[in-house]
Amino acid sequence: MKSGKTFSSFRNLFNQTLAFKQGEHGVATAVFVLGLFSFLAVGSLAVDISHQITAGVELQNAADAAAHAGATALDGTIGGITAAGDRAMAITTTIGNVKGNTYDFDSAITLSRSDIRYAVNLGDFDAATVGYNEADAKLRAAAIRFIKVKIPTHFVRGVFTNVAIGKKFLGVTREAVGSMAQSGLLPASPTAPQGTPPVLNDTSTINTVCDWVPLSALQSPHNFMPLNVKTSCGNAYKFTPGCTYIIKAGANGNATGFVAGGNFQALAPIYPNGSTDQGGADLRVNIAGGIKFCIHPGDLVGTEPGNNTGTVRQGLNSRFGDYNGGLNATTYPPDINVKQGITYAQY
Repeated sequence: MKSGKTFSSFRNLFNQTLAFKQGEHGVATAVFVLGLFSFLAVGSLAVDISHQITAGVELQNAADAAAHAGATALDGTIGGITAAGDRAMAITTTIGNVKGNTYDFDSAITLSRSDIRYAVNLGDFDAATVGYNEADAKLRAAAIRFIKVKIPTHFVRGVFTNVAIGKKFLGVTREAVGSMAQSGLLPASPTAPQGTPPVLNDTSTINTVCDWVPLSALQSPHNFMPLNVKTSCGNAYKFTPGCTYIIKAGANGNATGFVAGGNFQALAPIYPNGSTDQGGADLRVNIAGGIKFCIHPGDLVGTEPGNNTGTVRQGLNSRFGDYNGGLNATTYPPDINVKQGITYAQY
């Protein structure tokens, strides 16, 4: 009897152990399936995020193309505003064999004229109104210089996440700004009166500069580095936004031999009729109001001789609303993008 009880107890223990191990197999299978599902979910999300980024690049290309196309039409006229909107809208249109911009596997990009804004200065886009709509821009067409195109939110269909959620949910939007100056400008005539806005023509190039101020920051002809770089500037090898450059040459001309001591490096333009500046009075006026003709790569431009400290100061101060030397606010209004107490980053 005792032997039989022992055998029976052993058999019961064996059965319990076997049942427990079978349960362990079930738990292991569940953990494996859960881990595999998590791995696939993370991988699928990575694929869809990459897909979204690609779609964002395509929309950014469309925004850039629209802004630059629109900027080429800005010419200071009401018709130029209309043409700018037309050219910006055309980037989504297929013309002949040239296909319009698309995104997300050839999906159409939706753009309306309300997505296009205009501005006199870049800071206008930061205002609550975000620049001007087309109708308001036409009221000040002569001053409009910038165009901004914002591609509205487009939703991207996730390859894997769409299966789980059942709809497009990855929203993407992009925007870009174009400037009429990037397209090259020419004045209406060489004798255009003070304040006449430059206009485009068929011979304008992207490096054409018009309505310019005759001040410069020169590079050394020996190592092509900017002169008078302050030690606080992080890059002494090229002109860098945020750095300060002294435009007045030192007493020895910076030891380069091509800039005289005390020279402000103020430019002395050669006018279309062949005449040149007649001294400090012309320099003062040109700094205050700009030079009303265009220069191009390769044009010869000299520098004003002598130490024109007072002339340069008076011309520059007029742009900040401080007038001396016969200048006045009516003929030479101050710059409108001037503000005190801000940093370069805020500007």
